[in-house]
Amino acid sequence: MSRGPLTGLDPYRLSQLDNPSAFAPLMGEENAVAYLDGLKVALQDGFPEIFIPGAAQYEDVLDLHVNRALAGEETPQEALDAVAAEWEAITDRLGREAQIAVWQQALESYRTLGLIE
Repeated sequence: MSRGPLTGLDPYRLSQLDNPSAFAPLMGEENAVAYLDGLKVALQDGFPEIFIPGAAQYEDVLDLHVNRALAGEETPQEALDAVAAEWEAITDRLGREAQIAVWQQALESYRTLGLIE
């Protein structure tokens, strides 16, 4: 794998998942093996990205509050409640009925592509 030293580049090809030596300078050989093995397991149950209007906003809110919970700034329940409230506000701002319609189209696309049942 070609990359600059200590770039922290995440693997993006299947062949890279079998090359722990490329990640060893970042985290050591043992951690690189565990990291790549974990990615392999996670990829078995992958999921399609959300591509509805506001997707980045929904994801940013989730990311923010998960990190606050991990940092001990919020309890897990506070984080979940905050995410739910902010997602409701995003949905209302973008138009609840419009969001539902786009999401239903997305689900149908996922089914057609065989990504979900």
